[in-house]
Amino acid sequence: MDCAAVDADACSASGCATSEGRPIEVNVDELCITYGDSQPASCFDSGGDTDVACDDAITYASSSVDADCWRFSNSCIPDGWSECVPSPYPECETTTAPPDCSLLSVETCAATDGCYSPRASPAWADEYGEVCVDYDAPLTPRGCIPGRSCSDAPATAFDPAAADTLWHFYDDCIPTGWETWSSFYHHPACD
Repeated sequence: MDCAAVDADACSASGCATSEGRPIEVNVDELCITYGDSQPASCFDSGGDTDVACDDAITYASSSVDADCWRFSNSCIPDGWSECVPSPYPECETTTAPPDCSLLSVETCAATDGCYSPRASPAWADEYGEVCVDYDAPLTPRGCIPGRSCSDAPATAFDPAAADTLWHFYDDCIPTGWETWSSFYHHPACD
């Protein structure tokens, strides 16, 4: 069988060996490179043993003079490809975008770096429109916000999922989308 004529994706099923490489993408704006995911590049006859057919050496090759270099983990490069000189640029630093904390559950928030779940006590408005707080209730995590840059000023807010439910926060860290209560006064009649 002529393994070089077999499509790289069907290579293993045909009894041939796959030459896998990682395309190298050059970021000309940042002057760095990124290695793509490893993928089949070609098929070859290894005589059933890839260790014998390939030297254990990182090899760079491209399909043409104008094509990007690929990085191969051994010396088996596709037929018709030529060795190339990889870009001298360093590998690009990979950064992940910070999560949108407001979309996370309280449970996921607690385990996510850069997110904070503010804690609050249940509250209600008395007949005068003043806030009463259940100070004896345990603090409950409510929502999820990015970071924790809050002041020490207490705040009371409505839970958007239950507009008639008030929560009293002991700082001004209030979950995204919550509406703050306009004033806070602890009325003695709440006790």
